[in-house]
Amino acid sequence: MRAVIAGLAGLVTLVCTLTTLQAQETQLRAGQPVLGPQQPECAGSFLLDNVVTLCNLIPGASCSTAGSYCRTYARQVFTGTRIGPPPQQSGAYPWNGMGGSGELMADALICSLRELSPQLKGAIRTPPLGISLTIGSVSAIQEVGFRSFRRVNPEFQGYRKIVLELPVVGKAEAITQTFTVTKRSYAMFGGPILAGDRPVTHSYALDVRTEEKRRNLVIKPPGFTVATPIGPFSVNPEFSYVTRTSVIAAPYAALHLDLPNFVGGKYTVRLSDLFGIDPGLAATSKKVFYGNYAQHRTGWLSQLGLGTRGTHADKSVWKAPATGSSLRPDGNPYRARSASEAEPSIHVLAQAALKYPKNPKDILPSWVFGLPGVSFDAFITVTPKVEASVAGQFTIGGGEGSNFYEPQEFRIATERLATASLLAGMRAAASFTVEVRLRLFVKASLPIVGSKTLVDVDKKFPVPLGGNTAATQTFSAGALSTGGELPETLDSLRTLHGVFQPNAAAAKAFIQQCYAPSQPPENQPKTEPAKPGNPKDLFAGILWPCNICLASVPVVDKGKQVHPQHFDTLMGSNPPPGAGHWKCDHHFKSGCMDLCTFNPATKVFAIARLPKQIASGLPANDPNKGFFGQVCDASYTVR
Repeated sequence: MRAVIAGLAGLVTLVCTLTTLQAQETQLRAGQPVLGPQQPECAGSFLLDNVVTLCNLIPGASCSTAGSYCRTYARQVFTGTRIGPPPQQSGAYPWNGMGGSGELMADALICSLRELSPQLKGAIRTPPLGISLTIGSVSAIQEVGFRSFRRVNPEFQGYRKIVLELPVVGKAEAITQTFTVTKRSYAMFGGPILAGDRPVTHSYALDVRTEEKRRNLVIKPPGFTVATPIGPFSVNPEFSYVTRTSVIAAPYAALHLDLPNFVGGKYTVRLSDLFGIDPGLAATSKKVFYGNYAQHRTGWLSQLGLGTRGTHADKSVWKAPATGSSLRPDGNPYRARSASEAEPSIHVLAQAALKYPKNPKDILPSWVFGLPGVSFDAFITVTPKVEASVAGQFTIGGGEGSNFYEPQEFRIATERLATASLLAGMRAAASFTVEVRLRLFVKASLPIVGSKTLVDVDKKFPVPLGGNTAATQTFSAGALSTGGELPETLDSLRTLHGVFQPNAAAAKAFIQQCYAPSQPPENQPKTEPAKPGNPKDLFAGILWPCNICLASVPVVDKGKQVHPQHFDTLMGSNPPPGAGHWKCDHHFKSGCMDLCTFNPATKVFAIARLPKQIASGLPANDPNKGFFGQVCDASYTVR
């Protein structure tokens, strides 16, 4: 009895599984994504990111991963069709120029991926992106590699990862994304589907299955003591580490790419985005005749981007080369396909806020305390920040377009282009800034005048100390097919490693070798060990506010007695002879300052930046730019 019950339970499970797979197949064919549930980790991942291990490498650090998740993602990239010969008596609709290269495009893509095997050409790695900061260098590398290949019912398993190393935080494999590409073939049954007057016999696609992951990691290393110009103070650093392993798909039928001068012609062909066999068939079965051929200068694109292309530094995204077979992302006009694509793949912020002094009297001059009924506040905050972001993406896709023109009256001729492309690229941005805030406040109760605010300064601004953006070269692989009456040819092929197969015979031989019985063995990618940084480096060589001008407003009471204006220089430095200094006896100069280096051993300040130099590094819209650039230096003489 138990065996019968177990057997029935197994049968129910099998039926449910088959029903689920059938539903997923219907979704894929329709061009829709199949998404798994959000969970802490995706089952079956053979490569896991090791960002979280940074927590274990920093003694005493606490970590939070709230909001992190992983989910599976699948979608069908359409590569085209195979078509049969035209009938002896052609109908009203001639061949529309669509179809004939679907299998060749799929083969070109999956065989180029096979070349990533260590026994063949090996994984591709973008050249290291290095960005120099004053406290060290940022380095990022993206790698796309091989896991396994199956020649029967062709399937490729691979991975993509980004290794990031930056000062203060350390080194880790911040992005890991596994993916599987499977060749799909569909025979057309149930009635003729025509590309003009030619029957579509087969349709082809690549099922791309991968992961979407998000890591929200907050690391809080133990606090430490920093030597400031007025004594030691404790700080508590915090690292924010956000990674996005995204899949980018264009909005269905919403985004277009216009190709002017298509195949050397003078007309523009508009390509629309689509996914799946069913929308692909609809796009390739258009009816074209003499009266409507101009409106059918169209085609399709089917592309998935694994990863993103934006950074935190600006709103631009990395661009592919100006030449090559990839129709997007290097199309014109250039833009991100979605808001998600414009986000960074990795965004890291490490900072520690230091506020001093605990008692305002430690930096205010003695004349403040002699004022009648005085109240006051004074402090400085210095917050060094290391910020870095990386955008890395690997794109898989194909496209096809057709142009029509009139070689002679009442006759239509066709120009056709089919492509398949792989594209990998990366961009990074990094900066090291010290955010400075100066707060000075003095209020007194004066005879006759009464309560009067004499000093009210609250300035907060970033001081950039280094950082820029950079973009790597990109790697592309493309298969190109053109033709009129001979659509099923592969005119040339360039692999992901740039190996060029210059003609149809060489491209055919490459694919035949790809599917030969001898196959590369499976590969287990190695994980690069994580390495911690040193949070104390945040305060290595930073700039401190010095020569701070404290000037009170002049006050005249009703008895016409002038209370003299008070002024002083706080945390003064001895500038070199002839260096000059602003006069600190004008009320509108309250809050002016230099930035100095500080030697805790000798207690010596050395001027590093004057006000105009501070202003030159501030953003154009910073309200303090004009203050430091003009007001502070309006009377630059030795006092």
